[in-house]
Amino acid sequence: MTHNECLHEEQIQGQSRKIEALETRSDYKEDAIKELKEDMKELKEDIKDLKKDINDFLLKSVNDDSNLKEILSNLTNRVTALETRADTQEKDFKTWLAIITIVFGAITIYFNFIH
Repeated sequence: MTHNECLHEEQIQGQSRKIEALETRSDYKEDAIKELKEDMKELKEDIKDLKKDINDFLLKSVNDDSNLKEILSNLTNRVTALETRADTQEKDFKTWLAIITIVFGAITIYFNFIH
């Protein structure tokens, strides 16, 4: 009987060592899973912050686009006004030039034929 008890004792100790090794692996994997969960939480927060930053950037971009369109519209209006003014000034210049030419022509005719 002593021999059987020793045989079972060795089996029990062997199984205990295997169980201890499995518990160690289990604890290691449990710690790794906890780390992964924490990393996932941090990653979710980072993604949330990144999404907010992207949304803020897009809103700022839309506002900037709107501001640029307004500036461009104002500049276009100003150019149109300046072109209109230049056309008006050119017409006024041509009118005055015609009047001056007629007056000088009349004066020349007056002095040449009447005097």
